[in-house]
Amino acid sequence: MLHSFWGNLFKYESMKKIYLTICLSIIYFFTQAQDRAIHFVHDSVYSFGSLIYTLSDGNLIVGGSIYDPKTEKTIPFLSKISADAKIIWYKNYPNGVISSPSSGIVEIIELANGNLIAVVNTYYLSNEPYAICLDTNGNDLWRLNLNIATGYIYQHSACSIGNDFFLTMNTGIDLSILKLDESGKVLWAKSIENLNSSESQDFVRILPFDNKLLVAYGMSNFTQKKEYTELVTLNPINGNLLAKKKLEAVNDTLIFQNIKIIDNQVFISAKNSNNSSVAKPILLTLDNNFDVKKAEKFTPNNSNYGYTFLQVEKFDNDNLVGLARNTTDDLPFGVQKQGFFNYNLTSSNVKYYGVMPNWFSIYPTSQLAKDKDNYFWTIGGDLSANTGLLKSKAAKPSYICSSNEIIFSKIDINIKISTPTWTLKNYTFPVAKTTLKTEIAIAKIVDNCLHCSVKENKIKLQLCANQKFKTPSGKIFTQSGIYKDTAFNSTIGCFGFYEYDYKLKPSSSQSIQKFLCATTPSITIALKTYTKEGIYTDTLKTKTGCDSILNITINSLADFKVSLGEDKEIIEGEKLLLNAESNYTNIIKNYTWFPAGTSTCDTCRSISVAPSQNQWFAVKADINGCFASDSINIKVLNEKLVFIPNAFSPNNDQNNDLFRPFTAEAVEEIEYLIVYDRWGNHIYEAVNFLPNDEKTGWNGTAKGEIANIGVYTYAVQVRLRNGKTQRYIGDVMLVR
Repeated sequence: MLHSFWGNLFKYESMKKIYLTICLSIIYFFTQAQDRAIHFVHDSVYSFGSLIYTLSDGNLIVGGSIYDPKTEKTIPFLSKISADAKIIWYKNYPNGVISSPSSGIVEIIELANGNLIAVVNTYYLSNEPYAICLDTNGNDLWRLNLNIATGYIYQHSACSIGNDFFLTMNTGIDLSILKLDESGKVLWAKSIENLNSSESQDFVRILPFDNKLLVAYGMSNFTQKKEYTELVTLNPINGNLLAKKKLEAVNDTLIFQNIKIIDNQVFISAKNSNNSSVAKPILLTLDNNFDVKKAEKFTPNNSNYGYTFLQVEKFDNDNLVGLARNTTDDLPFGVQKQGFFNYNLTSSNVKYYGVMPNWFSIYPTSQLAKDKDNYFWTIGGDLSANTGLLKSKAAKPSYICSSNEIIFSKIDINIKISTPTWTLKNYTFPVAKTTLKTEIAIAKIVDNCLHCSVKENKIKLQLCANQKFKTPSGKIFTQSGIYKDTAFNSTIGCFGFYEYDYKLKPSSSQSIQKFLCATTPSITIALKTYTKEGIYTDTLKTKTGCDSILNITINSLADFKVSLGEDKEIIEGEKLLLNAESNYTNIIKNYTWFPAGTSTCDTCRSISVAPSQNQWFAVKADINGCFASDSINIKVLNEKLVFIPNAFSPNNDQNNDLFRPFTAEAVEEIEYLIVYDRWGNHIYEAVNFLPNDEKTGWNGTAKGEIANIGVYTYAVQVRLRNGKTQRYIGDVMLVR
């Protein structure tokens, strides 16, 4: 029957269009940069989100079910997403076919080792609930069947203490409580046996509290047509009963919805009627002994609809933020909207802001999650059958069609506390592990569009300083920045959310310098020609249509010169540094040396050369097409620079009477000439005399006496024109 309902709902396009026009849209006016409104969607199936859970590593787990209209099958899915809403992994379980979108993943918990336990309910038809254990990467570790009782198991709850976890399974008649270890082994099992056949249990929640195990649930008395809440504490080690209490409204009914422990206080969410269109929310505040500190019922001042408080989380020291449900009479098929409410702990004031429609999840007991950065996450769906996720720093006013802020008034109610009548007994739980079949399906996240028809609503704008942009809502942007805005979408009858990345481009200003010379007597810039020196201004248009101011400086290079200096002489093997000097060295763009390849850098201002023969070099300098050049000749000296005779005859015949060195033109000075006898005695010395001086040299005497015929040793050192010195040592024969 339910399969047929979902198939027919999306089978006829006309019905789909009608439902899409119903005002279920949310557009949240974000004032925080990290607030997010996103869709979690598939290409070919419908996604129904039911749970969102924040992990200790800051990421989140999203769970629910997907419905394939082709096969008319509904199967559970799990996905891990990052805090900035990126899919880390996604998978579904095709062998876990369930019968209703209200089933699927109904509980997710995290163990101390990081493994996850997901509880899957197959409510109504197949009745084959099971638990799945996964590691942090989404790998399946085991599956455990949970179908242990007579009748349909339609309510589950789970919690963890360390690496052990606890499950409750409720058939409406009996409530079972189990403790399992991380491998799925049952450590103990207990069953609450209801002794009153006219009563049944509902909305079970289990959680650790003050070193105990706390189980809370609602009870319905069919005979008295009254409902109340029961609390049970167990020893988590052995499951033994520690205490049990019954909370009953004296002049009203108390229908249990959820329980939350905040700062060692217990907050119980409830309502006073099963008629959702007129129900009033109830909030109980208990101490750690479960004694009532506050019992309050809330009535909306400006709304005739019914409301239910589903869950609360701590916001700050003064306020709680909660998730509430609003049921309206004018929406089809009991469609319900979810929203945030803010509860002041001191004054008990409550304000509600409509946020998100939630029309498919029958038991939304864990749909508000708070991450480590104090952002609140909630989950819902739309008539397009896409899972909607909302991340917000706090509950703030939002735009949801024509919905406004709703303020509640409260009255105190009396709560009677007594002891319920039932027994707790041991229960035998047959473990049944089965093989998992997993498929990795394709899912994606669409940002910033929750329950609206416009999917691409991130808009980038680049405008000039003298232009203005007006949004569909009438806002005008005059400065660069990222802006969020809402505009009414007449197609679906609700507001749409837009984000504008607005960049204001100012009128640009640019300065350039150009040069006139013999080779370029005129310059054309932006279709204007310049022939004289001066400073000019021109206004142009950029590609985006913005003004661009161009400041132009024109200089003449009529006196542009480059010089390599006078011609040079070098000795063969000697290196010479050639510098291109110019009166415009600081603005020269390029140098070119000739002949090419004679140095390691033909485009540098200075080059080092070592020619082996006489060589001509030239350089050309370039300033924006204006050229200047110069050249230089290098003479290479490669003849013998010093000749020293090996014999002389000092006999006054005017021929070879002096021993002296003979030098080439490259020698600038003879620094010394020293002669030694064969015993090493210093017998002659001349210093710092001109080369080829015919009057300077050894005349063959020693200490005023004629030296003997024989071989003598000499030492000569000369200084060249390039500043270098050369030393010569040898023997000379004295003959007569």
